[in-house]
Amino acid sequence: MLPGSLGGGLEVVFVSGSEEETISLGRRIGRLLAAGDVVAIMGELGAGKSVIARGICEGLGIKQRTRSPSFSFVNHYRGPVDVYHVDLYRVEGTRDLTTLGLEEMLFGDNVTLIEWAEKLGHMLPPAALEILIETAGEDKRRIIIKGEGEPREKLLSEIGTVR
Repeated sequence: MLPGSLGGGLEVVFVSGSEEETISLGRRIGRLLAAGDVVAIMGELGAGKSVIARGICEGLGIKQRTRSPSFSFVNHYRGPVDVYHVDLYRVEGTRDLTTLGLEEMLFGDNVTLIEWAEKLGHMLPPAALEILIETAGEDKRRIIIKGEGEPREKLLSEIGTVR
């Protein structure tokens, strides 16, 4: 089970050997997402959460430069589908979470990418696509993508071999 996960579901595992490979995987994921989707991105500091988020934004057709919203908490990108890119690294409690307006982002006509999503705990929607990035050597990352339910099963099978 992934940190912050609600359990169960199917998963796909990738090993990325470079930043470009991680961005490319993100693009593949982004092309399969639709309005209303939530992507929970988890991993240690420096694992590549912002890198895969950049690829997902590119796959969704976002043209503007994307960067981690570490200090602003949320970046809003306009495109064919609007994207809210949330970074919860500096969030210290539920009080911080309530001031962000997360409910609107999580249940709106947009795609929401959440770095450090494990901090949401039970607030993470059960239908969220979960991505865990683990360091697997100096330049390698093990990327586990997990989801529950029929729509996620279809998405996961289009990304790779489901386990």
